[in-house]
Order: sequence, then structure tokens, then C-alpha cells
Amino acid sequence: MYDLSQLDIEATRGYLGAIPGTVSAAGYLKEFQRHYTPHRLSYRGSTRFSPNVSRHVAQEQVLYNRFTELKYNMFPIADALRDAELLQEVLGDKSLYGRTVGPYLLNEQTEDLKTFLSDRRHCMDFETIFSVLTASLANYDGRDFNYFLAQVILSQELLRRLEIRSERIESQILANSMLVAERVMDGLSLITPKDTEKPRIHLKCDQLDRQIDGLVRFAELLKWPYLNAARTVIEDSPYELSRGEGIGASMADWMYCALLPGKWASVHAMGALVECTPELDIEYFPFFQGGLSLKEVSYWRTSSALGKVLASRNLVCAMGWVGPCPAIDFPSTVGFLQVDGRKVGPPTLTRPIEVQTEDLNELRDPSQWFVPQPPQPLLLECRLVSIKIKVVSEMLQAPKRAMVEISLDGTVHEFTLYTNPHFITPPRCRYGPHKIHDSERKMYEEVVDLIKLKDSHPSQEDVIIVNAMCKGGETFARAWCSETGQCAVLASDKDCCYTCAVKCASSSGTGVKILIWSNSS
Repeated sequence: MYDLSQLDIEATRGYLGAIPGTVSAAGYLKEFQRHYTPHRLSYRGSTRFSPNVSRHVAQEQVLYNRFTELKYNMFPIADALRDAELLQEVLGDKSLYGRTVGPYLLNEQTEDLKTFLSDRRHCMDFETIFSVLTASLANYDGRDFNYFLAQVILSQELLRRLEIRSERIESQILANSMLVAERVMDGLSLITPKDTEKPRIHLKCDQLDRQIDGLVRFAELLKWPYLNAARTVIEDSPYELSRGEGIGASMADWMYCALLPGKWASVHAMGALVECTPELDIEYFPFFQGGLSLKEVSYWRTSSALGKVLASRNLVCAMGWVGPCPAIDFPSTVGFLQVDGRKVGPPTLTRPIEVQTEDLNELRDPSQWFVPQPPQPLLLECRLVSIKIKVVSEMLQAPKRAMVEISLDGTVHEFTLYTNPHFITPPRCRYGPHKIHDSERKMYEEVVDLIKLKDSHPSQEDVIIVNAMCKGGETFARAWCSETGQCAVLASDKDCCYTCAVKCASSSGTGVKILIWSNSS
């Protein structure tokens, strides 16, 4: 019903590559398409609503009844008249639609719902809100929880009608609202205590076991240094919720599933883990590109410049985070940091060079076809020495710049991560290794070793093949790409054959013209 790539391309299926810190070839194509399409689309309806409509939201019992019906699908859409009455009952204003005669048809209901949910006077835009539950419970912009609940119900009503009409939504505001509504319906139930004079809606988490298991597993995968203390708090969180005790904003959204996918889910997972760690007293900021620095280790978003460089094969990536990485060299060593580089746009595609042969018999001659040999292992020692953070601007919450020092065969090289490039995992090939014609030999011979890479300058004509066949060489090559602003295909003999990897980096493939050939282990 909606396209997640407009919200966050990281949340789309098949976007991430098999190698940590990379995207798939299909994911890079989505990045290419997004570069030339508007990021945010809005819906413009023709129906005029009263600016005071938000004052007429229904009472709690009406919202509770309709929420329960939608959650368990008690009453599928039957007829337009009944659905119109239900909508007006939720909104609490029968004059809302301005109709006194004639049937209220399904297509009119759909368009009116689109217009109402797109109006920020009545509904929240969840993309601009860090914590959904905190905003809905804290009288956000003059609205209490009933208004949030009404928005969830109406979003679910819109989704049901779109499914009947087989219609897709292009507006991102509507897609966000329906995404949150689906997750709230899945992870949250409403209960009304019978021992009170005035019934009040209480929240009940339906997916406590799943969310607790997921957060604990997330901490285990990242080798969280405070795992034992955090596990105690995470396991006790259901009892704190039942007693009405307060929990952090990220933890609340995580436990009640009230969050958007992609980068929102990623930052809330780490935020919830920090909130459940008594040893940490960190002020949290919703930095989508950056990381968390602790005394002895650090963790970085895999979509950030530093995260992509450090996401080598011997580190674990989970929920969009990579770690544990070495501690950083920065005065403020504990806290969240916004660290990133300039985005690298897609290359200007050129037509692939056509091989000219005077005699077609050359193409039929088997002796002219051979399997190219990939770069051979290097007897070099490469290791990460330190991570430094540089303050570029004194403005509040301005992104900082990362620098890494890498020792290569005893010589320390410093790379400044000016850019945030894309590293692409090529598709797996079948029946490889594949042969090439002798006329294509030149494209496979321009190989640069790591020792000469620092002083190399990318060519716009031929594919540069970086020989990173040594332990830690992949990190060195990634850092060079980030400093020089070069996207690259990252492959090994375990991912695909050498022939297919070079063609993926060439003009006939992604057009990035850089191939990093590294160890498969």
C-alpha cells in the first residue's frame, strides 16, 4: 500500500548487502533512483475540513470499542453507510463531511481520510517526532492520547479501504501514519479497569516477550559491556510497566512497537539499551548518522561514514549498528556523537566501451577466451591504530568528522573520512568462474596494491582494482574510498567470481569504477 523507500530506503527488503557495511546491487539502484526523485511527497485533497474538528474527537469508550474491533478484525467492511457512521462516531462530529443527503461512498470516504490525516492541524507527522508514545502521552501540541488513538484508528480505516481499492499511497505523511498504526495495532491493547467510577484507557503491551528477547539478543550480538546489568533491567521492565513506573522514551516505543522502521527502529534499539544500563547516564539525541562512544569501546551506525569503514568481516552488525569498535580519541569520551561525511552521489553513467573485432572468427576461437586471475594475497600487516573525532563547526549538534589511523606494514597512514560513499556487494554469479575475451584483458590488469593506494587517483576511464588481500586490508581500502569520495564494489572469491565482480564495477554495471578485492575470511 505504500513505498518504504520514500520513508527510509534502509528499511526496504533486499537493500543491505551480504557483507557488513554494504548495500546490494539492487539497493544501490534504489539509491540511484532516489537521487533523482523527490524524497517527500504530500497529499493535497479537495475536501475542506473545519479547523476546529480536533475538538470533537470521540469519548474514550467509543475509541476503545473501535480500536478493539479493528485490532481483531471483528467487522470487515460491509457497506458504505455503516462505515460512514463509524467514521463520524470516531471523529465525534457528524457535520464533518458536509453532506446531508446522498450516500457516502467508499471512494469519498477514502479521499476524506487522506485529507484529514495529511492535515497537521489534526494529526501528528511521525517522521518529525522522535518518540511516538512520548509525544502522544505528553499532550503534544495541545493533543492528548485520545487524539493519537483517533489518528491510529483512522489510519487503519484508510489502510482497509486502500486494500479494497488496490491503491498505493505516495504521500509520506500518510504512509508514516499507517505504518505506526499497524505497529500499534500489533503491539498494544487497550484495557478499561472496571473498578473505577470513570473508565480510563490503560495500555497493555501484547509483544513483551518478543521485544524483550529482541533487545537482549541485540545486546548479546554487540557484546554490550554492561550486559548483565542491562539484562536485569530489561527483564524487569514488564513489572515496572504493570506498576505504572516510568521508563525511557526509547524503551517505551520499543516495548509497545510504536516506532517507524529503518533508522528509527535502529536508534531506538540502541537508545533503549542505554536507558536500561544503570551505569550510563547519557543524554540521548536522535542522531541517525553517528554512534555511541563509551570508555573502552564504541558503536557506530552502519550507514554512517565511520560505520561503513569499520564494518569489516570480523565485526558483528545488528539492527544497523556495528561493534564493538575501539574507543575514540576525543575529550568527551562517553555519549552519543553525530559523526558523518558528505554524501557521494551516483556516477555519471557512460555507455560501455564496445569491443571492436575485425573478424568474428576471433570471437569463435576458444583460444581467445580465458579465466582472468584475481589478485594474489599480500604479505602485509594491516591494523587499525586509533579513531579520532574532529570538531568541524562549533554550532550546536553540528556533525563531527572522523579520522582513522591505520598501520600498514609498520607505516601509519591517516585517513580523513570526508565523504560517506556506498560499498556494493555484487550479485552472486552462477557457474563461475567465467571466461573473458582477450580484447577485455586490459580492464582486468589495472591492479593497485595497498602500499601504492594512498597516492593513487581514480581514473574515469578504466576500472581500478584494489588488492586488499591481507588481514585488515579491507578497512584500509574503505578508508581510502571515504577520503577520496569513491563508491566501490566490494567482493571476494566467496561472493562471486572475479570476472563478474569487475563487470559489476564497470560501466556496464554500477559504473563506480572501483573494485576492492579482499579476503573471504
